[in-house]
Amino acid sequence: MLKITDTLQLQTPLILAPMSGITNGAFRSLIFRENKIVNSPINVSNSQTNNFLTNVDPTSEIENAVGLMVTEFVSVEALIRNNQRCLQMLKFLPTEKPIAIQIFGYEINHMVQAAKMVEEFGADLLDINCGCPVPKVVRRGGGAELMRQPGHLRKMLSAIKKEIKIPIGVKIRSGWDEAHKNAIEIAKLVEAEGASMLTIHARTKVQGYSGKVDYNIVEEICKSISIPTIGSGDICDIEDAKFYLGLGVRGLMIGRASLKNPWVFKDIFNALCGAVEQESRSYQEIVRILRDYNFLLQNDLPEKAILGRLKQLVAQITKGQVGGTKLRAALCQAKTTEQFFELLC
Repeated sequence: MLKITDTLQLQTPLILAPMSGITNGAFRSLIFRENKIVNSPINVSNSQTNNFLTNVDPTSEIENAVGLMVTEFVSVEALIRNNQRCLQMLKFLPTEKPIAIQIFGYEINHMVQAAKMVEEFGADLLDINCGCPVPKVVRRGGGAELMRQPGHLRKMLSAIKKEIKIPIGVKIRSGWDEAHKNAIEIAKLVEAEGASMLTIHARTKVQGYSGKVDYNIVEEICKSISIPTIGSGDICDIEDAKFYLGLGVRGLMIGRASLKNPWVFKDIFNALCGAVEQESRSYQEIVRILRDYNFLLQNDLPEKAILGRLKQLVAQITKGQVGGTKLRAALCQAKTTEQFFELLC
């Protein structure tokens, strides 16, 4: 269990990361389905970490390995204009709770207005993006740019905190570049302004998603603040999870690895609780999950967009499969979903 506040406690400290163009309702539903825990394997005495099972009742039944879902990040500028696509991104199913909605922006009044909308939509946590390295976000003052303006960020968090009751999370990077790593300073600021959770992806804005994570910064942040620190970046399997937990993080936010292995949350949960190690999945299981994903996507997207999402998933999930390279090359040429599945099968 991971306690964020008295009113928000996660069954497990494993969190699905917000990923633009990926973590829409269909993908979240897919991850929820694939990471159900049939028989909770909780065994405190066999736990391989000191902090993973903190305060867990040994007799409790965990229903799902994912403790918290996070939506794609949403532009506050589009949101306050009632952009229909953005409003659609705020919607979620009751089964997805607890859920966090992540927003990004710069103007304080607009951030406050959007935060109120997130609360009204029923989110359990508002997550503020202070780490996105994408130029179109940064140029407008959002994402990682906020780490270069701590005074502005302080005012923003203070203003939002006064207007909403749900807890606030903030996701940051290690800093702008190697010469300007200020994550520890920002972490302390975030805690001081009343946030309830901090997520650290310890790469710089300049690094993007390349290079190595700075694990020293992760460890220092864990020592510097008392609110839950969530580790993010390069968490792909049980060994990565144990390493991060050894640094002192209270939770793990997993993103890109869930495309390659949609069962990654269950695999890590089971292993950390002293149960079986990661399962191997057959090709038939991969075909099945792609069919399920196709069905879920039909509720939200047109045919062309669905095909793009299927190609996005298959490009990752077939890595390591015999003949995977040739299969991916063929599938990328598919013009329709029908042709996609004919090639797949």
